[in-house]
Amino acid sequence: MRARTVITLFAGLLLAALALSPAAPAGDDNDKPKGKTYKTPEEVFEAFVTALNKRDTKTFVDCLPPQTIKQLAGKYAVQGVEKRRIAETTGKDGGKNEKLMKTWQPTLDALDKHGLTSAVTKDVGLKDRKKAEAALLPLVKDQAAFLVDYQEALEKVDRPKIKEEEIKAKLSDVKIDGDKATGTVTLTTRDGEEKVTFEFVKVGGWKLDPTPQPRTEKDKKDK
Repeated sequence: MRARTVITLFAGLLLAALALSPAAPAGDDNDKPKGKTYKTPEEVFEAFVTALNKRDTKTFVDCLPPQTIKQLAGKYAVQGVEKRRIAETTGKDGGKNEKLMKTWQPTLDALDKHGLTSAVTKDVGLKDRKKAEAALLPLVKDQAAFLVDYQEALEKVDRPKIKEEEIKAKLSDVKIDGDKATGTVTLTTRDGEEKVTFEFVKVGGWKLDPTPQPRTEKDKKDK
């Protein structure tokens, strides 16, 4: 299975956003882990895969460390504000584009719910994405909840409601080193098997870095 397929299976739109997102500023209550506490890397991995197969966004977010949530929330905040400005300025005579406003309404509602209203964000510059994230993130009191609501809005707007291939994945060879861990994940699809490395971090309970890393030649020789 190609790496692109692995990324698609293991996060879809969320991981695409994470890969493009710069590190977000730290130092507020959003840096504290929220949601369910997982006692082992194996437990959080099982919850992660189950959540993906069920399209359970809340559980998926519960499996992520605070810094990953912050990165994704920042990326989505900028993306959402960009969408709003396009929808509000590309209609007739530079006014609202009613078709886009209707299409993107779920994402606009998510922005409004979490304090990113048109009035509050109108002066935030978007050309420098890092600065835009730094300006928008403090406006969101609960970044994990925003991430859940915005991702679910994207499901309504951008993703076709089709039955996706069930993810079959097995975690093995877990190695814990203090508050960090790695494990080998074997993915099984109709095309065969592929092994990738996943990383975990302990922040309260165990959380999972959802970006799979290609196995190195050393990893392969060790097996």
